[in-house]
Amino acid sequence: MHHPYMWFVLAALTLVAELILGTFYFLVIGVSMMLVGLGGVWGYLDANMQGVLVVALSGLGCWRLWRYQQIQRQRPLEALEVIGQPVVVEQWLSPQQARVQWRGAHWDARLAKGHASLFGEATYIISAQEGNLLWIEPFTDIGSPPVKLH
Repeated sequence: MHHPYMWFVLAALTLVAELILGTFYFLVIGVSMMLVGLGGVWGYLDANMQGVLVVALSGLGCWRLWRYQQIQRQRPLEALEVIGQPVVVEQWLSPQQARVQWRGAHWDARLAKGHASLFGEATYIISAQEGNLLWIEPFTDIGSPPVKLH
C-alpha cells in the first residue's frame, strides 16, 4: 500500500467512528488525515512530514473545537435575549402556573414572586428562565411597570 493512501483509509475509519460516537473531535482528526493524504498523493509531503502534519493539524483543530465549546458554555443566558420577551398565555393551570407559547413551542410558566395573575387581561413577559420553566410577570403597558402585589 502506498503510504499516502493509508491516510484515506484511516480517515474513513475515523469518520465512521465519528458517526457512531457523535463527537466532532473525530471529524477534525479525519479531515486532517484526508488533507495530509492529499498532500502526500500530490507529492508535496514526504512520509515523515505526513505524520508530523497529521498530529499538528489534529491537535490544533481539536484545541480550537474545545475552545469553541468552552466559550459556548460560558455564554450568559441574557445574551440569548430571553428576559423581557413577551409570551402568550394559553391556559392557566393554577393561580400561579400556566402553559404559555413562546418561539413556537409550549412551555411551563410560573408567575414571578410578588405578582398577581390577571388571567389573560395583560401581556406577560419573561423575567427568568430555569431550564424549560419560564418565570413570567404581567406587563400591561410599555410605559408602565409590571403589576405587583404588596
